Amino acid sequence: MAYQIEKDDKKWQFQKKEKLNGITIKPKVKERKNYVMIDKIVVVNKSFQQKALSMEFNLAFRRILKQLMAVTENDDSTDGDVKIVFDEIMKMKKILKEKYQHELEIEEYHTMWKKACFLEQEIKNYVIKRRKIEEYKYEQQYEEERGRGR
Repeated sequence: MAYQIEKDDKKWQFQKKEKLNGITIKPKVKERKNYVMIDKIVVVNKSFQQKALSMEFNLAFRRILKQLMAVTENDDSTDGDVKIVFDEIMKMKKILKEKYQHELEIEEYHTMWKKACFLEQEIKNYVIKRRKIEEYKYEQQYEEERGRGR
């Protein structure tokens, strides 16, 4: 059971509906006395859908960007840490392609896609840089061992 809330001029109207078509948002609300608890909100208005999806993407983007910065700035980060961040980026790109592509305007979608591709490229560049450093260290160690033998 759902309730549709509309505002006409200065009057609010509540209507019972079986199902509403739109995007679903689950708010994070603490339980309080004398308040109505809301499990989910279905956004029907297209402009609100655009804003809600944009906010959701930007939160995910910032979270992944923080993870990426933590991994790249920390010398003790492991391959597992890098893989976790890479998997999060791939998950975000998949959600963008499957869910957001049909709901968003083309320009907004392309902006989000470019941001996701940027994160992917950054993690790939970090992996390449890390492998080059490991190869260099290995070559230096090999040269030292080879030089001592004479």
